[in-house]
Amino acid sequence: MSNATWLSEIPQLDRKQLLEIRKTLDGAYRDFSREYGDTIESLFDPLLSFLIWFEKLLLSSPWWLIIGILVGLAYVASRSWKLSASVGIAFFVIGFFGMWDNTMRTMSIILVSTMLAIASGYPPGSSWLSPKKPELSLPPYLT
Repeated sequence: MSNATWLSEIPQLDRKQLLEIRKTLDGAYRDFSREYGDTIESLFDPLLSFLIWFEKLLLSSPWWLIIGILVGLAYVASRSWKLSASVGIAFFVIGFFGMWDNTMRTMSIILVSTMLAIASGYPPGSSWLSPKKPELSLPPYLT
């Protein structure tokens, strides 16, 4: 690359350098996953069991009950019958087009993730409401 081309073209690594980086990263990941993979996986087994249970619950529930609950939640959250009706129609159309099972699987992942985020975020968040803020007890990334 001549001296003036760096102004118009971004510098790049050549293929050989990229291949070396990729091999190094792949090897490090493979070694890490072989060493700690089973341990990490066993830590998340309860979460996986809960996710599978919740997915089966959504898949085995009648479609009209799920739509009714979602319409009710939409109404409580928005106080708008138009939005609630739109939610009901949208989920009916999803089922009508044959995408109900995939949607319930996706919803189970989203709902379990949301529950986990709320459960892990509520204690530190609510501790900030106290008059004496526990600044020293919370991790630095929260302050």
